[in-house]
Amino acid sequence: MSGLQQAPGWVYPLIIIDLVMKGYGLWRSAKNDQKYWFMAILVINSAGILPLIYFLFFQKGIKIGSKNWLKQAVSGSNK
Repeated sequence: MSGLQQAPGWVYPLIIIDLVMKGYGLWRSAKNDQKYWFMAILVINSAGILPLIYFLFFQKGIKIGSKNWLKQAVSGSNK
């Protein structure tokens, strides 16, 4: 038998993080009507890197230079 049964221990947290990031990225991009980002996040397996890039730079209503930009990006607040 092969596959996940023989995977190193660090693989499991990476898989969980990737699934959470991908799911949240898909939800946010769909909510913001960003179809191309939705398709890219859905198709490209990037171990959470592509959703992170989306959250930090392309999510609507978030300005990175603002005081609470990280809090806004995570909560989805567009104030």
